[in-house]
Amino acid sequence: MTMPQRSKTQPPPVSTSPTPTPTPSVTSATGPSWATVGKSGTVEKNICIAPRKAALRKYVLLNADDQRLDERLPRPDKPAMDNLHDRITNRGKVCNDFHLLGVCRTQHCPFSHEPKLTAMEQLALRHKARNKLCSSYDECQSFLLHLW
Repeated sequence: MTMPQRSKTQPPPVSTSPTPTPTPSVTSATGPSWATVGKSGTVEKNICIAPRKAALRKYVLLNADDQRLDERLPRPDKPAMDNLHDRITNRGKVCNDFHLLGVCRTQHCPFSHEPKLTAMEQLALRHKARNKLCSSYDECQSFLLHLW
């Protein structure tokens, strides 16, 4: 069977039949199936495309003898160091867990939690916390305070 030849100036024929409407698929006892989720008018699903906050990567720097090394910290400015020293002198010690880790799990913590430290005062406290000797010495591989 041979097809009739069309002239090059005529457009191809257009179908005038209506677009088929999808029929709903069966839903299971737990909800709609994957087939119905993608079809219009069955299930509305909101998806958040906002970027997620990157998870903090935990790591420990080790030397050739597998001894822990602390990363260098930027230097806090002098006013922040003075403010932290004055606060400790006048109000007592601050809670390292609360101010550096964001949470204190000690039930009756004897250290100060309020007011919160500024970012530069936290940096000064990180330097101060590094002076506290860890009981594991250089074998320590904790992600807690003395690594900050």
